Amino acid sequence: MNRKKFIINTALVCGGNLVFPILAGCSNPTEPKPEKIQSDIVFSNGDSVSGVTGKISSSGDVLKSAVLNKKPVSISAESNVITITPEDSKVKLSKSDGEEVYIRFGTIRTSPSIILERTSGGIIAESSIVPDGMGNWSAEEWLGKAVLVLSGALAVWLGATVVKLLAAAVAYVAVNILILSVIVAAVSILAWLLEKTGWSFNGLLELLKNSTDWIKELLLNIVN
Repeated sequence: MNRKKFIINTALVCGGNLVFPILAGCSNPTEPKPEKIQSDIVFSNGDSVSGVTGKISSSGDVLKSAVLNKKPVSISAESNVITITPEDSKVKLSKSDGEEVYIRFGTIRTSPSIILERTSGGIIAESSIVPDGMGNWSAEEWLGKAVLVLSGALAVWLGATVVKLLAAAVAYVAVNILILSVIVAAVSILAWLLEKTGWSFNGLLELLKNSTDWIKELLLNIVN
């Protein structure tokens, strides 16, 4: 437990280093979309930590369907709606005001990293998701570092309109769609990630469904 807390706490420092600049973009006007998006996962400012944890834990089927069918998932937090769309080896995040960014895996030297890039292909930022500390890391520790890195970026991208807890929750769901999408897409980095992280498609779904205490601890560390 002490080691896990060390991993999470030290990873928080790295999470803040990856940020989303404000991107100006427009939604594709040729795509017909309803004026109001019916969100698949809904968070509220009134949700308790347990409430957010429960929603994350029950999101496995939504994520699986999104990845296997390459369908978008909409997540709302009060007036903010984030649409997450798996696209081959990338995942597109779209805000309701039209801002868009891609998230994908890459490598910094030989370390797996999360890369944020504009829709035009320009790299915004990248950060390693290798857990801190010494030893053989568990699948949870790899995933925890990835979530912390992404949540630091997503909180800035969302701005002050969403409380920290909700930003963390949206980041958690987003990074799981990212991971599942990479596994399904079978891109070149897949074998390396599977070997180093211990992630698997079904294993990640089970982690979402059954590890409520771990999710709660991670969310509290992000909020703090």
